[in-house]
Amino acid sequence: MRIIVSLASEKAKIRAAFENTSLSPFAVDKVEDKEESRDYKELRYGGLHIDLTYETPSSTLGERLGFEVQIRTIAEHTWAETEHSYIYKGPSGISDKTKRQFARVLALVELMDIELDRGVEAVSALESYGFHKLSRKLADTAATFEMSTGSSNLTEQNIEDLCAVLDRKPLELLELVTNYSASHAATLNQIIERIGPSSRYFDVDRHLLAAQPEMILVAALLNENAYLLGTKLHSSGLYELVLPIAREMGKFRSFASMD
Repeated sequence: MRIIVSLASEKAKIRAAFENTSLSPFAVDKVEDKEESRDYKELRYGGLHIDLTYETPSSTLGERLGFEVQIRTIAEHTWAETEHSYIYKGPSGISDKTKRQFARVLALVELMDIELDRGVEAVSALESYGFHKLSRKLADTAATFEMSTGSSNLTEQNIEDLCAVLDRKPLELLELVTNYSASHAATLNQIIERIGPSSRYFDVDRHLLAAQPEMILVAALLNENAYLLGTKLHSSGLYELVLPIAREMGKFRSFASMD
């Protein structure tokens, strides 16, 4: 089995998941990290190989079934598959010069993976990255409910306003959205059907949020604590837009308790 990742740093996360006995049904028998085992003067493939066993089902002889997981970056995978086809499993008579050409590419593979990780780390450290990631998550989730993506600029502005008013980080709200949308699909579908842009009751002024992906975030926040959300938003321009969603969720009384 092969797992292909975009970033070299993701390989360690997958290894940790397999080694976490509370999460993984597999037993780790052997870990071969080719990056750690190679000599500094060598140009060698740096993939991560993990030997695993699984107790059930077992073989016809009652033995535990074993298999290997190869974890590679996209760059490592491209090199390994090409080298395997043309050099390792290739024809006879390949010159050392040609073999060295393939080996030299490994330096570029290593450099690419290092620089990509550095670049992603730099972007991820930006405050705006959290808002951007939450906005994309909301758009992707909205698509699963066949919702319009609405205005992305409005989504990011509403997210920033909610984070500021609630004093919460966007990545914290991203986790909230992920968990809520997975377990409350019926509620979200009901809101879309009753006051969404395709419903007979839709009013663009009153139901603007119901036509935007951040409706999912608002629903998750109402479900978490409608009273607190109403208290925080009471003096905000978002308050009147959240009211119809609170009403559809049966949270109107808690949300509007200050009125």
